[in-house]
Amino acid sequence: MTDTRESVLDRIKARHAQTLEARTTDMDVPGYGGDLVMRLGPVGFKRASGFIDAVQAGEFAPLADAVIHGCRDFLIRVDGDLVPLRETPTRVGVDLADALGWGTVPKSARDALVTLFGAAHDPELAVTAFAADFVAWCGEQHGETAEALAGE
Repeated sequence: MTDTRESVLDRIKARHAQTLEARTTDMDVPGYGGDLVMRLGPVGFKRASGFIDAVQAGEFAPLADAVIHGCRDFLIRVDGDLVPLRETPTRVGVDLADALGWGTVPKSARDALVTLFGAAHDPELAVTAFAADFVAWCGEQHGETAEALAGE
């Protein structure tokens, strides 16, 4: 079988995505004294570049979406060790509200995120700052992945 331009590009994109999938970062959720941690993974390049524009514009909704899409799980710190909040991965939304015993079901994942950051003086600003750090990390991961694949 002969490779086509599209098949080669698809293979490159798949290797890039597979390499990114293995990368995660753990970020303390503000207001929980280091006890609650969100594990995040990089979002796709196209989506990440849109989030970079949102960081520069200070737009809340796309930045909240960056965190929601990047969230892979929540962890808690037990005797200094990070352990999953629940046996199955917990995402931002109803799962999180249930796990933390909020009592009310959030209308959307964005609402859940604002509630999660509710201990901050300005929860939306806290989400925006958290998301800006996450988006910067995503950019680094895309760059490192591209360099690693180029070195193969």
